[in-house]
Amino acid sequence: MRYLGIIAEKEKDAKTAFILFKSEIGEDERTKIEKAAEIIKRTEGEVSQFKDYELPWMWFLFRRMINLSEKKRIRLFNDTETWFKFKDKVESAVKKTEPSYSMFPMLKHGKVEMDAKPVKASIDFEIDNTSRKEKKEIDFVKLVKECESLFPELSPTGEKLYIFIDELELSLGSRKQYQRDIELIRDLILSINKFNRIAREHGYSVYCITGIRREVIAATKSAGKEINKPISDFGIGLRWQQSGGNIMEHPLIKIIHKRLLSAEASCNIPNPAKEEEVWNRYFPEKINDKLSQEYILNKTWYRPRDIIRLLGIAQQQFPEETCFSQYVIESINKEYSTECWEEQKEELTAYYSSDDINGIELLLMGMTCPFSMNDFARKCNDTKGIYGDVEKLLEKRKPADILSDLYTIGVVGNTGEKMRFAFRGDNQLLHTLDMTVHGSLWNYLAIQPKNKKRKNGIHQ
Repeated sequence: MRYLGIIAEKEKDAKTAFILFKSEIGEDERTKIEKAAEIIKRTEGEVSQFKDYELPWMWFLFRRMINLSEKKRIRLFNDTETWFKFKDKVESAVKKTEPSYSMFPMLKHGKVEMDAKPVKASIDFEIDNTSRKEKKEIDFVKLVKECESLFPELSPTGEKLYIFIDELELSLGSRKQYQRDIELIRDLILSINKFNRIAREHGYSVYCITGIRREVIAATKSAGKEINKPISDFGIGLRWQQSGGNIMEHPLIKIIHKRLLSAEASCNIPNPAKEEEVWNRYFPEKINDKLSQEYILNKTWYRPRDIIRLLGIAQQQFPEETCFSQYVIESINKEYSTECWEEQKEELTAYYSSDDINGIELLLMGMTCPFSMNDFARKCNDTKGIYGDVEKLLEKRKPADILSDLYTIGVVGNTGEKMRFAFRGDNQLLHTLDMTVHGSLWNYLAIQPKNKKRKNGIHQ
């Protein structure tokens, strides 16, 4: 998305902004929106077991749009009476002492205290000033719905703003927080879709773009609302695998190749006549009897960040070397394996608590690969009597379910005639076939091979 932001600024003459869900919208803000959703649920007479966060999210998007247009000094809409009315309605619920990034004000009995006397454009508010301190209050639900009705009536100037919303991640601090965050992300996706639909239908040059990990999509699909349609209609899946063809055309290999060309150009090194020549300057033809390109791909989960991690560690540990030799790549196996496992643990937080993840690590430690479903069940049974975290984990999850979750994030896959991993595009783990742990995790998890043979850079 950072790349898309650069393209938007350079080629579209647009302004861009990034909102980070995980780091910018903290627990205090999430608690506030949860309380607002509870009030909305009661006042709207909702009977669903799930809270509805769509109205607060729409207010958030409206407020951020206005805030960003002022901060970046762009006129997204003409100065019509409708624009002033829309802007005043949004800003009337914002206290001057409130940070610009705050999601929305605190509500009491479904009402929000107005910050100042309404300006002329906002005189149609239904204001409640019957409290003891004569505070002016507005019904929040009605306020947001009025803003929604005014939004399609604005007059665009043609100036462009791209709002990127990133870090839509889940963390299992507690089961209650986890379920709440699923519903928050679910309704944020729906609100972004609604915001973009209105903007698209009325020719507004304001765009909301978000990136969502596959495990988050899977979790939100079961959260009581239909999000498949907006994701399938307007989402673009990023997949980095390639079936067959020239290995130099693999997207991840092309990233490395283009980075090398760019670096050489900055050092006034002439471009080679053939693509393979620049690769051969920095990599051996083969590593462990495999093409170096194939070996490197097998060390990853087909993600650019894995390539960056692998080559970055090599660069840090061997700064005097002039190429990524087999010696260099094999010397960093331990650190690379450790960092990869740390990332896999972060992804597991979408499904498990920290104690459960520790139990999973204990189950995998010293595992013999390949293994069968019976082998794993036996390991579970043998280990739960030793470790409390394993025992508690197995009280909540069956061994087959744990393996399925590990498959989803790429820790385990099927092995045999054909390797099957989720990141290779294979949708489901086949529990009846032999399984293995991803080869890059073997070093950290002290995985034991049933035989000493390696294939394609990954233990079989």
